[in-house]
Amino acid sequence: MSHSEENSVDVVAAAARQKKIDDWLPVTASRNGKWWYSTFHNLTAMVGAGVLTLPFAMSNMGWGPGATVLFLSWIITLYTLWQMVEMHEMVPGKRFDRYHELGQHAFGDKLGLWIVIPQQIIVEIGTCIVYTVTGGKSLKKVHDTICPDCKDIRTSYWIVIFASVNLVLAQCPNFNSISVISFGAAAMSLMYSTISWCAAINKGTEPDVNYGLRATNSTDAVFNFLSALGDVAFAYAGHNVVLEIQATMPSTPEIPSKKPMWRGVILAYIGVAFCYLPVAFIGYYIFGNSVDDNILITLQRPSWLIATANFFVFLHVVGGYQVFAMPVFDMIETYMVTKLNFSPSTVLRVTTRSIYVALTMLIAICIPFFGSLLGFLGGFASAPTSYFLPCIIWLRLIKPKRYGLSWTINWICIFLGVLLMILSPIAAMRNIIMSAKDYNERNPRERERAMEEEIKSEFKRSGFDIEDEEEILSKCVTFCINYSLTPSDLVSSWEVHYLNRQLNEPIVESAEIDGFLLHLQNQKKEDIIKEKEESGLHMYTIGDVEMLLNNDDDTKDNTPGTPINHHHDIFSPTDTTSLMYENVLSSGKASKSKLITPFSKRTARFAVKFSINTLPSVENGKQELNHEDTENDEDDVVRRVPQRERCSLVIHGSGLKPGCRFMYDRTEDRLNAIENRIRKHTRAFVASGLYEEPTDPTSASQRSIFAVGMICCDAEGRLNEKSVMLQSSIEHSGGECVRLDLQRLNHYSIFPGQVVGIGGHNPSGHCFIASKLVDSIPTSVADENLNPSKKQAIDKENQSTDTLCKQRELSMIIAAGPFTTADNLLFEPLTELLQYAKRRPPQLLVLLGPFVDSEHPDLKKGTVDRTFDEIFHFEILRKLEDYVEHVGSGTRVLLVPSIRDANHDFVFPQPALEINLSDFKSQIVSLANPGIFEANEVKVGCCTVDVLKQTSGEEISRTAADGKPMDRMSRLANHILNQQSFYPLYPPAESVPLDFSLAPEALQLSLVPDILILPSDIKYFVKVLSSESEGINNSKCIAVNPGRLAKGEGGGTFVELDYGGGSDQINASIVGI
Repeated sequence: MSHSEENSVDVVAAAARQKKIDDWLPVTASRNGKWWYSTFHNLTAMVGAGVLTLPFAMSNMGWGPGATVLFLSWIITLYTLWQMVEMHEMVPGKRFDRYHELGQHAFGDKLGLWIVIPQQIIVEIGTCIVYTVTGGKSLKKVHDTICPDCKDIRTSYWIVIFASVNLVLAQCPNFNSISVISFGAAAMSLMYSTISWCAAINKGTEPDVNYGLRATNSTDAVFNFLSALGDVAFAYAGHNVVLEIQATMPSTPEIPSKKPMWRGVILAYIGVAFCYLPVAFIGYYIFGNSVDDNILITLQRPSWLIATANFFVFLHVVGGYQVFAMPVFDMIETYMVTKLNFSPSTVLRVTTRSIYVALTMLIAICIPFFGSLLGFLGGFASAPTSYFLPCIIWLRLIKPKRYGLSWTINWICIFLGVLLMILSPIAAMRNIIMSAKDYNERNPRERERAMEEEIKSEFKRSGFDIEDEEEILSKCVTFCINYSLTPSDLVSSWEVHYLNRQLNEPIVESAEIDGFLLHLQNQKKEDIIKEKEESGLHMYTIGDVEMLLNNDDDTKDNTPGTPINHHHDIFSPTDTTSLMYENVLSSGKASKSKLITPFSKRTARFAVKFSINTLPSVENGKQELNHEDTENDEDDVVRRVPQRERCSLVIHGSGLKPGCRFMYDRTEDRLNAIENRIRKHTRAFVASGLYEEPTDPTSASQRSIFAVGMICCDAEGRLNEKSVMLQSSIEHSGGECVRLDLQRLNHYSIFPGQVVGIGGHNPSGHCFIASKLVDSIPTSVADENLNPSKKQAIDKENQSTDTLCKQRELSMIIAAGPFTTADNLLFEPLTELLQYAKRRPPQLLVLLGPFVDSEHPDLKKGTVDRTFDEIFHFEILRKLEDYVEHVGSGTRVLLVPSIRDANHDFVFPQPALEINLSDFKSQIVSLANPGIFEANEVKVGCCTVDVLKQTSGEEISRTAADGKPMDRMSRLANHILNQQSFYPLYPPAESVPLDFSLAPEALQLSLVPDILILPSDIKYFVKVLSSESEGINNSKCIAVNPGRLAKGEGGGTFVELDYGGGSDQINASIVGI
């Protein structure tokens, strides 16, 4: 065979191979497109994510510049697109099927590739990324609009769903195979654009709409304007695929491809104007500069219509993704088969296209700054390929007459396009950087929605329903932001507010939000004051300035010890003089005006805040005290003291003695205490005969079993449904824990440290699925004698036999410290309380600590010149001595210490106070904390640790959907009775020095007392509790929270209680001091 024949064969073989490749590549595989293919392909390529951001772009440019830029861009890009259509077949017999082929013809094979390919790849890949972001966000918007109560799903997951759809569609071989997809996408673009501006019109103009620029300073205004130019440029990005679209059109000498192509382009551009201009102008007119970078995010109502529009956006960008991805597929597959010699195959196509879709998805997840991303891509890539590169090629190939109309128009387009390419990406990149600083995976509106969902979930977990979700959740998000609260902290604060307000229904109501805001403000103020006190920072007041400028005080300082003659004029008459007042007066610095304290200026003294009266008035037999009574002189008070019979008093010993060693507890002591509690409950369950023998809950079993264990959390932090664990006894499970699934329970109320009985099964050995929960110990009357405590009768030999007829009747006044206000150590509230008790003397005055409060500002600062014991002796005991001397032997005083008492052991359980009063040994006595006593056979339990507030902060509960919600305050107090423990919480609160080495039995409450006193910072109450323990019939208990006698610089509350023999025979009043 001759050399020429060999060359001929090679040429034929090469041509055959090239034809095989062309028939396989997506751009050249089919050339049977119709003119309307050009319409919807171009409409799909042109209208897309860009239309959604045009109102946002207008808000950065203003009415005049914005409208000018939109119209000018429409005209310029239509002109440059016409140029490309004309140049497609400018060389007879050759078609430039790809943008880079036209560039190679104009600039040479190598230079043409480097000029066109990078720009085209950036636009097409960037568009695919932006469409992926848009598709994911649109799907999320559809989900959030249709199902606002559903669990929030992150945008990243929706992006993955969008990419999955495109992964399937990307396997379509060529342009004409996606014609149906493109047609549907074009129809969707017209529909959601129309919905956008129609919904905006329906919404109406925003109140106080602002058409000024979004920026607050000139620098931001300039950068935002330039970035907005890029947004508009990106909206006209269809030029990158126009030659590839025209390559699908058939061409003959009689009917060249440019005729059907141009016909379709004209119709497509009319559609572009119909989509772009109404959305841009109407969207900006309605929302002004408050519009988001996606107008569908700004639109909220009607929700079904906005959800539909967002779904149309999703469908459109799916088609748009395929149109822009097809030229990229063509480039990749051309390189693979021509440069790397891969054989054209389905496997190659599936592999390359799947990798491409996955990469665009990952980039979209990482760069979700929608508006700024459009500005960057529009300026950096779309501006060259759409605005001035076609003009440069036209000048180079057509060579119009210099300074002629065509020449001038092309150079104007080049000048404007180059400016756009340089300035817009700089501004957009700045905005991306600024956005990245504030971005935490979601944009601000998404973060607010996510926080709303988290707040809603926390309320639901705590057993609260929300009345008006949209309004209340929005306000709660604002509270979290303004007061630096997490959703969990916010709900915990709401629980405190809920308890203080004694609200009955577990519903977050709009009417309570203002009060809750006030609660948060007060809480914030207290935190600030506390921080400043701890840092030693002094807050100067007008009093400080007055002291510094008062010349009279300077003069008096020169005469130390100058007496004051108006001492008795300043105070209301009492039979005792405050040592603190004496110290102040003896310095010679105090004037009459400066001894008037905020507490002394209070109004509505001794006002009844709440009362329960089920006693006949004749049995009560006590006169009502009014304000005028408090103004009478001391002689009148003495005359009105009735003769009262002394009550019997028996104290149940706890085993704790003053001066005992503490802080010696070991881990072993704690484990033993927990084990003993669990075993005690286990024995009670078995002895009741109501339950089967408990077994190991950690063992895998398909059958239903019964187990007993302690509720605990799987990690540090607050308990929630997902973190509940059950720790069984060493006897049954070796002390191991197992996860607890409570989903099948209709209602429950649990907290860490609670010992419960659980019915259910553990199919895997890793999670116990509960079907029944018993949170109360079955007891009987005989249980009181299981662990008998030592009882000490006070002056039993002196008790009259006449008192036997008055058994089970008792009058009490109950007050809890602090007993002085936060601004001084004058103990004015205690003085006022004793004055009240002189007029209405009870049989038993119960005072619960703290007496010398370690949290008092003066004690914390160390500005007190007396020891804690001296303060307790002179300000507390001396006043009480005077009191009992005044009222006589008919009244007893019982003191219960607190772990906040600076003069006493900081340990819990806590021994009684040491009171060495020989004259009043039987009248003023102290009780351990916690402690139990009997007065006239009325059993009373006391605990000064704020177990109610601490349990409230740790408890999680669920209320049965068809059941009546239980009063939360009663439920908290019932936990004490059900667990038969004064402090069932474990681990204890940080402020509680729980020591198991002393007398863990002191915490036990094996009997149901008649009265249970639980002072707390939450709002005062008196409630009748019903024991929920099985085996007890109608066991009732009166729970009392007297509040605090002093609150801040003002007065608090105390309780006056007459007990007539049962919970249905009481007269209780909560009185404001």
